[in-house]
Amino acid sequence: PKINRHPWEQTTLRILQFLIKPYRRRKILDVGSGDAFIASEIAKTNPGATVTGVDINYTLEILETLSAIKPANLFLKKDLNEIKDFNNDSDIVVLMDVLEHIQEPAELLKFISTNFTNNNTIYVITVPAFQSLFSEHDRKLGHVKRYNLKKLKSLLRQCQLQAISEGYVFTSLFVIRKIQLLLEKKTGRHTYDDAGINNWKAGKLVSITIGLIFWMEFKISWYLSKIGIHIPGLTCFCICRRSPL
Repeated sequence: PKINRHPWEQTTLRILQFLIKPYRRRKILDVGSGDAFIASEIAKTNPGATVTGVDINYTLEILETLSAIKPANLFLKKDLNEIKDFNNDSDIVVLMDVLEHIQEPAELLKFISTNFTNNNTIYVITVPAFQSLFSEHDRKLGHVKRYNLKKLKSLLRQCQLQAISEGYVFTSLFVIRKIQLLLEKKTGRHTYDDAGINNWKAGKLVSITIGLIFWMEFKISWYLSKIGIHIPGLTCFCICRRSPL
């Protein structure tokens, strides 16, 4: 059955496509590919590329289901060790909302850098922003922590990665989350909905309108970040590559 994608997911995909457009896209590795929505769309829009999605939560049943509907140039695996020989020179590595789930994210980044990349590889990394927003929402999603740009860039430096571009996205959602947390503290009730993104029921017009708002926010924050102005958002991102020796 066709899934009604949340505008957040649609905009996240659009942002990723925008971020990787200037770079070579012959071989793309998506670590933490989940239901393969983003990996599938990237494979469709880059038919000449080989896209590999890896997720430790894949079971044989999930792999069979996803394999039946995936593009031919998308390959799905459960373990990074399965693709070490094939993906040792990825052009782009995508880690979207992955590092916040890991106690020692530096270990994963170093493993990826050692086995799947070269000096020209571009990393696109997103993580939930601001530890002050950590809530029941994060706990239910299995998050260990949230980041800001300073903390994310510090983590990258530990792994000999250098940020080329960085910023925050989803400013309006940042404001909404702030308000939700204030209400939770005041009432003692959690406002997080378990259904969340996976049960988006709004109509097409509402979805398009919200998506356009998210996209306009991103473009404004993107250009402001070029002059060193970072507007807070619910998510922070970095485009990075190996630091020069």
